[in-house]
Amino acid sequence: MNPYRIVSFVLSFVNVVLLIATHISHGWTLFYPKADIINSGLWITCSGKHGCYPMHSTDVYLDFTRCFMLLGVIASIIAMLWSVDWDHVIHCNFIFVPKALMTSIFSFLSGVFVLLAVAIFALKLDHKDVHASKKWGFYLSFPIFVLCILSGIYNLVTYKLALWGTGTSTTHVGPHLSSHEDLPHVLKASQPSFL
Repeated sequence: MNPYRIVSFVLSFVNVVLLIATHISHGWTLFYPKADIINSGLWITCSGKHGCYPMHSTDVYLDFTRCFMLLGVIASIIAMLWSVDWDHVIHCNFIFVPKALMTSIFSFLSGVFVLLAVAIFALKLDHKDVHASKKWGFYLSFPIFVLCILSGIYNLVTYKLALWGTGTSTTHVGPHLSSHEDLPHVLKASQPSFL
């Protein structure tokens, strides 16, 4: 596999792992109501007295945050899959958009979704009556956003410099040439008869 694709895959893989870790963690907020410590995430709430339990939301801010974080995870997984060289497995030459460009687009989308999720979650905390402090899951979302944008920029540069190649497989659809001497015969045979 091309070394530029390997770097792109590693960046996308790190994005996916960090996004999943922050998405499923209970380390987004910390509450101190009535002598109990409550850690809350997007899906799980953990209390010192009651243990961990799933969070059922009636809050529209939390629903939008969950949605955008989930879209960010999906976009990062798609970017990771686009960075893999599947051509030797699929044997398909027909690709309409270069793979480096698609990886770049999905990396940028993932970064935008993470930034929207963090902004909506911050609005949610500002509108709550209970004082909550933000924890590591919230703050880790900012480096994830930066990593997504850097990954998108890297893939866009590799696309512009054509460092990934054409993005298609190495199998030949047309006639196979054994040497350069066969080229005139193939070209002559492929000319239309009315010329």
